[in-house]
Amino acid sequence: MQSLDEGLTWTDVSENLPYFVDHFKAIVLADNFVYVATDKGVVRSSDGIDWQIITDEEGKPLIITMFTVDGTTVYGEAKNMIYKVNSDNLMWRQVTPKIPYLVTCFDVDDNTLYVGTRGRGVLRYALDK
Repeated sequence: MQSLDEGLTWTDVSENLPYFVDHFKAIVLADNFVYVATDKGVVRSSDGIDWQIITDEEGKPLIITMFTVDGTTVYGEAKNMIYKVNSDNLMWRQVTPKIPYLVTCFDVDDNTLYVGTRGRGVLRYALDK
């Protein structure tokens, strides 16, 4: 739902999505975009009307389970790997190898990615700038 009048009226923007969604996984704001992770992939919009599909390098959508944001860059977890995308492109780029443990949370600080795992502590990855 979207409100442009401080909550007085609401419009269902899910009908504008490029595909039918069974459920939503995560939502974040970065730059002028809202990023929405769904069971079908990730879409973004700057106005809630026009939505863009974000894919990997092979043109396939990633099923992202959680997000974190650093400035205009959005990081997402899919299949125990962390990917990134920013407002300049519509393609996920892998930034970690496959993590051999269940990822429970993650965050980024400047050029360091911290990944919380189930039973194996916190892993740290240096990111390329």
